[in-house]
Amino acid sequence: MKINFILPGYPVRPVGGFRVVYELANEMCMRGHELHITHANSLKKAYINRSVLKSLKNELAYLCYTIFNPSIHWVRVNPKITLHYKKDIVENKSVDADVVFATAWQTAEYVRNFPPEKGRKYYLVMDFDPFFAFRETLAETWRYPMRLLCISQWLCDKVKAYSGRDALLLPLGINKTFRKYKGITEREKTVAMMYSSAGYKDAGTGIKVMELCMKNLPGVKCVLFGPKKTRPEGVPASIDYKGSLSDDALAGVYNSAAVFISSSLAEGFAFPPAEAMACGCAVACTDCGGNRDFIENNVNALVSKPGDVEQLYRNTEQLLKDGPLREKIAINGMKSIASFNWTKSADVFERALMNINGPAAF
Repeated sequence: MKINFILPGYPVRPVGGFRVVYELANEMCMRGHELHITHANSLKKAYINRSVLKSLKNELAYLCYTIFNPSIHWVRVNPKITLHYKKDIVENKSVDADVVFATAWQTAEYVRNFPPEKGRKYYLVMDFDPFFAFRETLAETWRYPMRLLCISQWLCDKVKAYSGRDALLLPLGINKTFRKYKGITEREKTVAMMYSSAGYKDAGTGIKVMELCMKNLPGVKCVLFGPKKTRPEGVPASIDYKGSLSDDALAGVYNSAAVFISSSLAEGFAFPPAEAMACGCAVACTDCGGNRDFIENNVNALVSKPGDVEQLYRNTEQLLKDGPLREKIAINGMKSIASFNWTKSADVFERALMNINGPAAF
């Protein structure tokens, strides 16, 4: 099949939704399908109130990607995949395909109007309210005549509750780069976390937990990584900030850490704690929705309510102080996340595309 994914932006920095598309495209490409990924940088409905500065940045980004075609540094993309960079999505300039995928609410508003020659219409649901759009906006796009796939059961439930439609669960995978190569008991008392300024990540809660760890627990070190190359405002100098990392470098951070914390309010899936589990970290996290597919409290992670600094700190402290507990949680985490691989994900994905009248059909 000829498959075209439509992404809402350029791959300037690591984004979970972009990773989903690239990893699925890699797998489908290896199976002999023809893959296209179209990046649209200036979706009119997404940036309806954009400033002159924002418009200028979009124009410069467009020129950079179309003229210099820079490589994507943070994830491997099969060179056989054709990458397109557009200012906006124009239906008559999009490639003809057997299947076309909307990957966000903004792209869904365009894809629904594509003519038949652009492909059967699917919608890979990864957005959630209220952080990406209002509930009413999302629900409207979920009612469009496109087949729906969701990246977690939590999102499947949201789609059903808001739109009345069933969606197919597409289990995700963890890149093989993320694996344990340093013994669990050999690690120093290091706490790691991904930093993002996005509201739903609630990095402030995680930073407060890190500060408490360094204040109350002797010898504890804290490490952050994130999309920004330079230290973000508000990140204490006592915390080591690594910036944007390749998968190989990120696997190194995970393997150096004893505990990984995640303080998100909501997540469609949550890659960082899953990747950390694969690398042998014991995870202390919040119950953020999408991570329920792979997190089980007191079995492979210690879970707290979103926004609860005290409980997240107590869970982190317990893992740092109790070696046998940390080892048990880390080992269980590796076992449970091992079943999340991109081959299985691509199996489900491919069957969904082949089965035109299946459960994901409208």
